[in-house]
Amino acid sequence: MAKIHADHVGSFLRPQALKEARAKFAAKELSAEELRAVENVEIDKIIAKQADLGYQVVTDGEFRRAWYYLDFFTACQGIEKVESEPLVFNNETATEAVNFAITGKISLGTHPFVEEFRATNEIAQKYGVEVKLTIPSPNLITYRDVTDAEREVYADETAVFADVIKLYQELLPQLYAAGCRHLQFDDTAWNSFFTDFGLLEVKGIDRELALALFTQATNDVLSVAPADLTTYVHICRGNYKSEHLTAGSYGPIADVLFGQLAYDYLLVEYDDERSGDFEPLKLATRDEQVVTLGLVTSKTSELEAKEEIIARIHEAANYIPLERLALSPQCGFASTEEGNALTEQEQWDKLALVTEIAKEVWG
Repeated sequence: MAKIHADHVGSFLRPQALKEARAKFAAKELSAEELRAVENVEIDKIIAKQADLGYQVVTDGEFRRAWYYLDFFTACQGIEKVESEPLVFNNETATEAVNFAITGKISLGTHPFVEEFRATNEIAQKYGVEVKLTIPSPNLITYRDVTDAEREVYADETAVFADVIKLYQELLPQLYAAGCRHLQFDDTAWNSFFTDFGLLEVKGIDRELALALFTQATNDVLSVAPADLTTYVHICRGNYKSEHLTAGSYGPIADVLFGQLAYDYLLVEYDDERSGDFEPLKLATRDEQVVTLGLVTSKTSELEAKEEIIARIHEAANYIPLERLALSPQCGFASTEEGNALTEQEQWDKLALVTEIAKEVWG
């Protein structure tokens, strides 16, 4: 497949039919099979829409999940959902008071994401497009609540990461065997290096150790990807009800993000001034890698001016060749099922703008 110049981060606003089905399932008024049937119908609709807009690679909108990372980790062995302090975003918006915790030795087990991918892939084949599966980065294990039960199994963060890496290295071949050829790792864990957000301090993790572990985990997991499995890393600033967690330039760790991670595509948020300027892109020097600029915001309803986005792409091309750039919204439209503050039509308008600009800039 030729380089992808029009992309998106993956999650979409949940349609009303899906919201109602999930509520009925939670109330035990709908079986798991009936819920899956509704999910498949709604996923079919959004795959058709993505294909109509010209996307070569599509997603399931994360319609089978409530949270972009919680559902993944709690489906693994040795990890459970727990009541927790809510995560508070920049305007004091707080998430649901849940998190995950390690309760035993971590392992993959029979992970539902594999069969869920098969179902989505079967739908996508009708439309002649390929599916990108989005999963949390292994680095998001740092988001967990550390408990006494965990310390009976794992003495420190290095030991935790060793088993998390093994888990992902086992998962990738299973996904590949299921037909996955596009895999994206969504990663908000790098936030602590852009700002004084303080996640690492709250979790009691040394920043230098974290930088080393995050880099190792990313590359060790990517190292098992077959040559024809296209990999993506999305560096996220946080996304909940249109709010973000952090601001600040990529500069402090640009040498790592742009120069040391073995991804094929790096998706970075550049929708407003909080992400800094494009100068760190000069460190993305490997010819085979593409940097996808998140210039179209998923957080507000206002549609960007096409000319302004094109001008910013060419500004970025002062630091990295134009052919190694791509365009996307800055984040997903619904990293959690609550979704961002815009309508479904406004979401599709933004996605249409991305493909329109990509055709004009890259042909």
